[in-house]
Amino acid sequence: MAFKVAIDAGHGSNTAGKRTCKFTKDVKLSNGTVIKKGQQYREHYANVMVSDFLATELIRCGISVYKSAWNDKDASNDSDIPLSTRQKNIKAAKCDISVSNHFNAYGTSWNSAQGIGTFYHSSSYGDSKKLATSVYNQIVKGTSQKKRGIKQQAFAMVNTSNLGVKAAILNEYAFMTNEHEAQDLMANVEYCKECAVEVAKGICDYAGIKYVPEGSTPAPATKVSESTMVKGLQSALNKDYSTGLAVDGDYGPKTKAALASHNIKTGSKSNSVKWLQTRLNELGYTDGNNKKLDVDGDFGSKTKAALIKLQAKLGVSKDGEFGTGTMGKMINLY
Repeated sequence: MAFKVAIDAGHGSNTAGKRTCKFTKDVKLSNGTVIKKGQQYREHYANVMVSDFLATELIRCGISVYKSAWNDKDASNDSDIPLSTRQKNIKAAKCDISVSNHFNAYGTSWNSAQGIGTFYHSSSYGDSKKLATSVYNQIVKGTSQKKRGIKQQAFAMVNTSNLGVKAAILNEYAFMTNEHEAQDLMANVEYCKECAVEVAKGICDYAGIKYVPEGSTPAPATKVSESTMVKGLQSALNKDYSTGLAVDGDYGPKTKAALASHNIKTGSKSNSVKWLQTRLNELGYTDGNNKKLDVDGDFGSKTKAALIKLQAKLGVSKDGEFGTGTMGKMINLY
């Protein structure tokens, strides 16, 4: 099953108070946005920028992502989803870890508070200290800033129990109330991308996943053996339909009959779908947007699109259903 990360973009587009102080100069972002002298820059805009870059980094490394409180590059139309709802949504998405992206503030006027830091929960933290250490050790390697360290706080977005994750952290990348950090870092697309790259490297280090730099071709996933693959199908069919198959890795008459009786198709929500999604990912068959499938057990349009690509390659009927015809050809790939 693909490692899955919840990426939370703190607050919302119009959350009161989550702003820089008034800029003392015109600042033009490399994406064309201009924050004029006397205007304020919204924290959520920078949070989404880091989050979007981070999603791109993780997906390239073969990691699945769940977007919390944002859905695309446009940060101007995101509502401020209640913290309890964010927690429930991340828990329902069955993520392995969660990362919440933020920029800090001290007071309401320009001051000397500065630096970068990472937080994990004071009591419900699971494996968060390890994740915090891996990520923090990366983010302090970039632009020179005050190192504020790793700290514990009872923030809602790092409560592993409520989020249903193994580990959760919250990063504060710079201070919105520091003139230099707000205007030259927070409102700097390249800095936001740098932070995302560093966080991605930290996550990969934590998860034992190879980091794939931008411009590289990801290494193809390693396929399991034929026996292991068939055992996975037998186990899934037993769990879903009580077929009573011997989990022996032999694709024989009984296993074929069980699969023939229970084609994996649109609308299915089962362990068998998870098994199929895993196979499609490791064979390199993606959804309609060339992204790896979420191994969530829900056979939707993306899983169907990937399956049809496989069926076209195998030369079988492109009906978008996985049965004995597709299995009989696919097994030869192992």
